[in-house]
Amino acid sequence: MREKFRESRRYSVTMRLEPRLAEDFMSWRAAKLIDRADEWITLQAEFEDEEQACFAIMGMSARAEVIEPASLRERVRAGAAAVMARYGAAT
Repeated sequence: MREKFRESRRYSVTMRLEPRLAEDFMSWRAAKLIDRADEWITLQAEFEDEEQACFAIMGMSARAEVIEPASLRERVRAGAAAVMARYGAAT
């Protein structure tokens, strides 16, 4: 049953993560290592859909950056802006 669930994932995301976060991420989700440059780890991972990917990445906060797809990158950017608006700018 679990294998069937994994096969149904179709939403591919390329993202850069801080090394410690990348290690944690790969302990709970399969991901393909793309690059290890500039103190960041670039991974490609599959999610059920954009909603699931956004939920996971927003939880990673500033320790993650979406590279593609562009629609998810924009959605995360808008979500981060909404959080800043709610809590106010740092002083």
